[in-house]
Amino acid sequence: MYSTNAWLTATQQAINAKAIWQKLKAKGWTEHAIAGLLGNTHVESSHNPGIWEGLNSGNMSRGYGLVQWTPASGLHDWASGQGLSPVGIDTQLRAIDEDVLNGWIATSNYNITFSQFKTSTQTPEWLAQAFLLNFERPANQNQPARSTHARYWYNQLKGVGGATVTGNIEALIKWFEDRRGKVRYSMSYLRTGPNYYDCSSAVFSALIAGGFRPPGSALGTTETLYSLEGTLLIPISSNELQLGDIFVAGPKGGSSGGAGHTGVYYGNNQIIHCNYADNGISVSGIAGRTGSPLHWYRLRGARQTGNTGTEGTIDQETFDIRAVNNGSDIIESKHLIDLFGRRQREVRVEAENPEDLKRIAERLLNEQLEKVYQFNMSVADLSLLDENVEEIKLFNTYNISNELLPMYLRLQVAERSFSISNPNIKNITLGQRANSSTDYQVDLIRRSDK
Repeated sequence: MYSTNAWLTATQQAINAKAIWQKLKAKGWTEHAIAGLLGNTHVESSHNPGIWEGLNSGNMSRGYGLVQWTPASGLHDWASGQGLSPVGIDTQLRAIDEDVLNGWIATSNYNITFSQFKTSTQTPEWLAQAFLLNFERPANQNQPARSTHARYWYNQLKGVGGATVTGNIEALIKWFEDRRGKVRYSMSYLRTGPNYYDCSSAVFSALIAGGFRPPGSALGTTETLYSLEGTLLIPISSNELQLGDIFVAGPKGGSSGGAGHTGVYYGNNQIIHCNYADNGISVSGIAGRTGSPLHWYRLRGARQTGNTGTEGTIDQETFDIRAVNNGSDIIESKHLIDLFGRRQREVRVEAENPEDLKRIAERLLNEQLEKVYQFNMSVADLSLLDENVEEIKLFNTYNISNELLPMYLRLQVAERSFSISNPNIKNITLGQRANSSTDYQVDLIRRSDK
C-alpha cells in the first residue's frame, strides 16, 4: 500500500485499488459498489490515503485522504478519538464503510441509502454517479469521467478475491449429516446445541462449520439470514438449485419464531433441515416442508469439488436490464400495484443477456399473487386437500384445489383449534388475509401454469 502526499503512478494506483477492492469485499460490499467508489477515489486521491488537497500538507481546513474529507480535521479528530492513525488505509475504509462523519445524503436522482449503495448491483457507472452526488458533492457535479474510471476498475478487478471469505459446501452438508437422527428440535435457549437446535441455529452452525461464518459468531434467525441477502446470500430461482443452496421461508420482517423456516438443498428435490415435524435433522422432499413465501439463495464464495477433483468458486455475474427496458431498471406490474400498492425489492436471477433477463422478470411478475385467500374450515370438510387429513400440521403448506370455484392454490396452515367440550371438533385456518394494500403478509402462491 502507498500512502504519501503525492499523486500515485499508474502502477501504485493499481496496487492500492486492489487492496481497497479486497478489503471492502470482505466487509460485504458488492463488486459494483466498490467499482463505483473507485471511480471517485481515482479522481479525488488516486486511491491514496495520505494525500492532502492541493498537496498542502497539514491544512486541516481543506480535503484529505481517499475521498478528500473536508475539512480534514473531521477525519483526524474521529481517528484520534478511536485511537487510530488517520493515515492508515484500514482506518479510512472503516470511516467510509461506517460513514462515521455522516457524509451520505441521498438525492432525488439517486434516492438510496448508503447501506443500499454498498450492496447494490446497479452498474458501476450508475453507482459512481450516486457516490459523486450523494457523498462527494463537489461544486462541479458534471463529471462523467468518474463513471468511466468505475468501469475500468470493475473490468480490471472483477472476480478478484483475496480478503473475501470462502467456504466449503461439503463441510456444510457434513455438519448436518453428522447430526442427522442424533439431535432434537428446540426453539428454547437450548437451540445453540450440542443436543438441540432449531432450523436457523442449525443453518448458522453449518455455515460456521463450512467456513462461511467466523467461529464463535452468533447463531441468528431467519430474519438474520434475510439481512445477509446481497452479501453472503445471492438470490437465485428454484430452477437453478445446486447442492448446498439455502432456502429461507416466511415473510421478510415477520419470519421469526414459527412463522419462518430454513434449511439446505440436498439434491434430487430434497432438503436437509432441522424441523419440528421430525423432531430433529432430517432429509425430506421440498413440497410441503419449506413454508412460504419461499426464497432460494446461493452462498457467495462457495467452493465445491467437481468430477475432476479441482475446486471452483461459485460467483454470479450480473448485467443491466435498462438496455431493453426503455432505460428503466425496474419492471412494473399495474395489476400488482393496484392490488398491493407500489413495492420494490431486488431479485437476482440467472440470464444470458438483457432480453432474457426481462423475459424472466416478466414471468416472475406474472407468477405473483393474484388474490389473497383465507379459509376457515373444519377438518371434517377437508376433502379439498390433496393430503391425508390426519397428517395436517401447523405451518405446513398444502395444495388446495376445487373445480367449482375454480382454484388451484398453495396455502399454509396458519392456525389449528380444538373444541374442549368435544375433541372431535377440529378446525384449521388456511392462508392469511392481507393487513392493508401496502403492508401485507400472505402465505399463498397462485401458479398460473398449474
